[in-house]
Amino acid sequence: MIKKMTKKFIAIILLILLVTTGLAACKPEKTNKVSKIEIIKGSFKEQYALDEPLNLKNAKIKVFYVDGETNEIPITKEMVTGFDTRTNYPQQKTLEVTYKTITTTFNYKVGGETGVTSIVRFVIEEETDVNDENEYCFIKLYALYANEVKDGIYAFMFDIEKAEEISIEKSDAMSAQSFSTKYWTTTAYENEENSNKISIIAYSKNGSNSLTSVIPENESKQKILLYSLRIKRHTSPTTVELKNIYLSDGNKDTKALSVRFAISGTGSGTE
Repeated sequence: MIKKMTKKFIAIILLILLVTTGLAACKPEKTNKVSKIEIIKGSFKEQYALDEPLNLKNAKIKVFYVDGETNEIPITKEMVTGFDTRTNYPQQKTLEVTYKTITTTFNYKVGGETGVTSIVRFVIEEETDVNDENEYCFIKLYALYANEVKDGIYAFMFDIEKAEEISIEKSDAMSAQSFSTKYWTTTAYENEENSNKISIIAYSKNGSNSLTSVIPENESKQKILLYSLRIKRHTSPTTVELKNIYLSDGNKDTKALSVRFAISGTGSGTE
């Protein structure tokens, strides 16, 4: 008798558990609405260099829910908008982090060369002169991202500061123009106070042809070859610098990042 009652009791308990579990499974999932988010202090990188990518290695937000619960969640790239280190004027910038439609802001700073306001970058590449592989080379000056300038580029200027061992005449710089000479022209000026410095000014002849508009369709507008300058190498590595780089859209001037480039020597090879 006792055994029968025990078996019946166990069966009832199992039935109750089964029903309870089933009812729980049928209940709709609880939605915990987010009330606000905060970036956890010290987790988000605050100081960046020019052109430095976003660093989310330790970045987290604290999520506050309407029922009083909280949670810490890593910040992903998709959650961030407004991050830009291509310019640093003003140095302090603000980005936004969004999670489930809730947004918070974070201030960060971009350091480096003062007052860079242009997204365009000038770069130099060295190319061997196939006719004289050891003694001469070409330094090629390119403009990157000119196609991203909203109102176009109609003029630019910069200073070339070279090592004393390198000879660059202003006539060499003017004749080295590699893009359209029909619609654009280059003028060069020697510096009376510094014999190792040449100032270059290039501009649209009629003021209506932007830099990218004169580049042939089959050539890159993201990386535009501006000048190809043939120079005589020194026996040891030397340097060339581009400074005071300014570009104009016809209404305002913007400043680009300076460039320093090492040219290989005839006796030591490429640096």
